Amino acid sequence: MAGTVSVSYDGDPVIPGGPQNIRKVSVTWTSDGSGDATVTIKKISGYLLRGVTNPGSTAPTANYDITLKDSTHSVDLLGNCGDDLANRHTSSTENVEFILNEYSGTPVGVGLHPCVCDTIDIAVANAGDSKEGVLEIYWTTG
Repeated sequence: MAGTVSVSYDGDPVIPGGPQNIRKVSVTWTSDGSGDATVTIKKISGYLLRGVTNPGSTAPTANYDITLKDSTHSVDLLGNCGDDLANRHTSSTENVEFILNEYSGTPVGVGLHPCVCDTIDIAVANAGDSKEGVLEIYWTTG
């Protein structure tokens, strides 16, 4: 693990009794001297819905990047989405909806989300030395 990372899981649906059992995992990180922070979170089985990034009090360098990869195949889980977690803002909270694109690069009309059934490797890069931030990932089990 590079940098310092803590992870917390919302054990109950964010919307109790909601139709899709939406859940959240929060990753609080501080980058190392190389500007990186990495962690592997526990297995998620479902669909990734959105990510929210919030720079900490010691704000990361502008345009820092976060990637999510499945641990088994090291595949970028957001690679086919219309937006990902690249080029994050240095001082503003940002929200990204994870919606898959079709083969021509336009969003799929029915709003399909990346499917995952694995542990996830999260990597923060280019954040600067000892910078802080939080990533929240929202996902659904059905």
